[in-house]
Amino acid sequence: MKKPLFVAFILADIAIALIALYFFTRHSPDTPLPKTRIADREKILRTANAKLPMMVDAETRLDKIDLNDDGFVYYYRLPEQDGAALPPDWQRELTRRVQKGLCNSPETRSLLDGNLNYTYHYADKGGAEIFILTVRKGDCD
Repeated sequence: MKKPLFVAFILADIAIALIALYFFTRHSPDTPLPKTRIADREKILRTANAKLPMMVDAETRLDKIDLNDDGFVYYYRLPEQDGAALPPDWQRELTRRVQKGLCNSPETRSLLDGNLNYTYHYADKGGAEIFILTVRKGDCD
């Protein structure tokens, strides 16, 4: 991939901020995260997903955002890329960038420290899943 997923981080931060404000106001890493009603979670996710799919950079489209018991889940597609044609080191570089971005952001780091994970699913132009990346608290140490 030619350029960082800068726009993806902005969109992710917006979605995270909305969800975090609603669910985790004044959360401390020492206290357990509150469980939310499924109806409330679904309403927030519908709002967050209303403008999707959206191209986040020249090569990457964000299709869906989800929230499960482990944390945030993002579904991306590379609509012009065949998975077999990607450079051999693209996954390593993407992992490095995503981990650095999440671990260095105070908003996302506080949620990681609260044991929420961030999972990214990537699919190629045909819809075949080509990469799954999960960032956990331990990845920031």
